[in-house]
Formats: sequence, C-alpha cells, structure tokens
Amino acid sequence: MNEKELILTSLLDCRRVDIYTNPSCLTIFQERIFQDILKRRQDGEPLQYLLGETEFMGLPFHVNPDVLIPRPETELLVQSILFLYREQTCSVKIADLGTGSGNIAVSLAKNINSAKIKAIDISPAALNVARNNAKRNGVADSINFTRQDIFKFFNDNNSFRSYDLIVSNPPYISQQGMRQLPRDVKHEPVIALYGGDDGLEFYYELINGAAQLLKDSGILALEIGEDQRIAIAEMFAVQKETFFLHFIKDFAGRDRVAIAQKAPVTMKEKIANLDNKLKQ
Repeated sequence: MNEKELILTSLLDCRRVDIYTNPSCLTIFQERIFQDILKRRQDGEPLQYLLGETEFMGLPFHVNPDVLIPRPETELLVQSILFLYREQTCSVKIADLGTGSGNIAVSLAKNINSAKIKAIDISPAALNVARNNAKRNGVADSINFTRQDIFKFFNDNNSFRSYDLIVSNPPYISQQGMRQLPRDVKHEPVIALYGGDDGLEFYYELINGAAQLLKDSGILALEIGEDQRIAIAEMFAVQKETFFLHFIKDFAGRDRVAIAQKAPVTMKEKIANLDNKLKQ
C-alpha cells in the first residue's frame, strides 16, 4: 500500500480494496485534510505522525511528535526478550527505561502474563502517549508509568537488586550523527535521539546501574547503534559484576541488540541461540 492509499484508507475508514471497488468521493472537509497531509508529507513530516498511529509487534500505537516512532530494530529487541521470558510462570519484574510511546512496555505486558513493569520517561508528554497506548491495548494495570530521569533512576536505593529485567532503547545518536539525520527523522524529539557527543552517554549509566539493580541472573537488554558493538563490549568488560554478553544482528547483518545476563548465568545457551531462533 502506497502512502496516498494509507492516507485515504485512514481518512475514509475503509480498506484498500474499497478505494477501487467502491470509490467514495471525499467531502470538501476531507479533501482539505488530504491535501494538507500530502503537503506536510512532502515537507518531510513522518507519515506515522500525520496519521497519528503506527503498528509495533502487531499492536496499534498512537504516536505524535512527542515520542519516537517505533522501528523494526526495536521489535528485534522485544522478540529477544519474549523468547527468553514468554513461558515464565513466576512474576517478572521489569524496568523499561525511556519508554517513549510505551511500545516496549506494552508489548511485553501483552505477551508476558507474569510481567510487572515500571516504565519511566523524563517527558510528561511522552508518558501521556504511553499511558493511552497501554489502555488502548488492555495492559494499563500491568505497567506503572513514572516521570523520572534515567540517571536519577539508578540512585533509587530501594530498587537495589530488585529487577529481573532492565530494557532500554536509549538515545544513541552522536553529535555528528545528529547533523546527518534524514529529513523525516529530524521531526522526531531530539531528547529521544541524542546520546551525547559520542552517542554512548546513556549506556555508561545503564550498564553500571543495571549491575546494582538487577537480581542475580537478571538480564539487561539494550538496543544499540549499528557501530557501537565494540564500545558497548568494552563497557561490560570493565564492569565489576560478571555478565554473559551476546549481540544480535538485524536482518541486514548489523549488530542492533545487546543481551547481557548477570552472573550466575542460567540462560547462556538460550541467549547464544537467539539469532537462529529469531530468524526461523
């Protein structure tokens, strides 16, 4: 379906086939909206923002310029976690750091019956979007959305060694990368993209903090930039706590997900086989 068809099916609340088999004339009001959307799209605004929603892990999500648009790389992150935890029967305590639209937290709550999730974000506007998405997908009772800075989150002593899983798709675009962003990505919130001069600012905090907040055998799952594998591996190498670290490649062969289990390692074989399982 091309972009014009997507816009029309959204405006007319119909199926693609209806546009051709049962053509409906747009009202004057709809025509104005249609032309405005086309103009804004030509100016580089993302189609997902113009339509007000997108799909992630087969679920519907509202999106607007307050949140990052969910991407296939993040589906790989969620699929990895589901492979490890979907059959878990006892409660799984999860922290989703930098929740944005809530796509990760909602998808996990939808697929892991035992999940109890704390989802944080520094943006009140993003949290409003995330809460609405949780309600829309029927998992609001499983997620506690909280406004908090990721850096301050790790100073919460009450959370010491209390999480089974910490997951994050943090901002990871470097200063140079920000200057080279495609035109449509520049419409997305800078706070959700910019990861410091080298793009690694949040990973230092996530890796060091997770060592303290994860239970023994807990897992840290991160989306990473395609050129950040070596730097991420070095951060784990100097960590006092012992982790078993594995990187997962996307379908283009780029390292996009880091899965690390804190010692004692109980899922080594399962984690090491993630690549094959996800591509079956």
